[in-house]
Amino acid sequence: MTKHNFDYLILGGGAAGLSVASGLAKSGKKIGIIEKESKNSNDRTWSFWEKGAGVHDDIVHHKWTHLNFYASKSIVREDMDPYRYKMVRSADFYKKLHTELQTLDNVHYIQDEVVSTKEEKDYVSVNGRLASYTSHMLLDSIFRPEINPSETLYVAQHFGGWFVKTEKPAFDPTTATLMDFRIDQEGETRFFYVLPTSETEALVEIAIFSNDILQPEEYDPMIESYIEDYLSIGKYEIAEKESGVIPMTTYPFHKHNTDRIIRIGTSGGWVKPSSGYAFKRILEKSEELVNQLLDGKKPNVESSPWHKWMDRTMLKAILYNYASGKDAFDSLFGKSSPAEVFQFLDEENTTLENLRIMSSSPIVPFTRAAFARPW
Repeated sequence: MTKHNFDYLILGGGAAGLSVASGLAKSGKKIGIIEKESKNSNDRTWSFWEKGAGVHDDIVHHKWTHLNFYASKSIVREDMDPYRYKMVRSADFYKKLHTELQTLDNVHYIQDEVVSTKEEKDYVSVNGRLASYTSHMLLDSIFRPEINPSETLYVAQHFGGWFVKTEKPAFDPTTATLMDFRIDQEGETRFFYVLPTSETEALVEIAIFSNDILQPEEYDPMIESYIEDYLSIGKYEIAEKESGVIPMTTYPFHKHNTDRIIRIGTSGGWVKPSSGYAFKRILEKSEELVNQLLDGKKPNVESSPWHKWMDRTMLKAILYNYASGKDAFDSLFGKSSPAEVFQFLDEENTTLENLRIMSSSPIVPFTRAAFARPW
């Protein structure tokens, strides 16, 4: 079997793998990216808030200046300034990064499936279906089903959505419905979001915080009912469908890191545990990791103990039914501006600002969750 040697070997060519590869490429080191798929289709859609211009503004599919939020307190068309809510389609992201990396002689994109990995004293070996590989450092974004929900805090955010097209103008393309909790919660946390990309096109999607994962077709009647009950858009056609699962967990992914193997992306715990938002965090943590590696520092992109504690409290509140996600987000958006909420969720606030925003949450349920056993 042919053997290929690299300085850095990246497993997985998704958002994290490609972002880290792009950052490390400037070092001139030999980099290999192993991905079993061609990654040339739109397999997911990423939405995120951001201040001002971003590194991927050239491929932003659409952005919104205002938001709607519906729960006990409803917010209609509130300005998000200085933030913008942005959508990036994965097909555009893959094309951009592939095009960039293909021009570099030191970066090699390998379509192969990883069979096994083994850490030796001075290198890491990887066996694929087609060849074997070695590297001084392995950056692993392959997500493995190693989390036992009975042993750690874990909630799956699973979702299903339709990209719809209407015959007549039916949407405001400047305004995103970030969360709509008016639907029956079914004893869980459930909300819809509506992201219009024109007056006649929008993504209508339901997100559910629950470990009872649905089949893709099981979301369809929920979406159909929501459109009929809340959107009143008349005749429409379904242009595309999507579904997926995002892990929301405080599982200590970093415990799998060694001197030569580092978990990245979802596999590294880069998804925000209390909200499921991932794309912008992946970009930020990729940059942080790259800088540490190039500076010769020991990699560490963990959140602070304070932010980990807040995420644990939120997850425990949901898991133990102390408070629902609806109650938590209702309090956040009802008593703080969108900018303040976004800063809080991005872990950019001071301790005093965090305490002020947390005080807007249901005090008794969240206090019980804060002092409850870990699981």
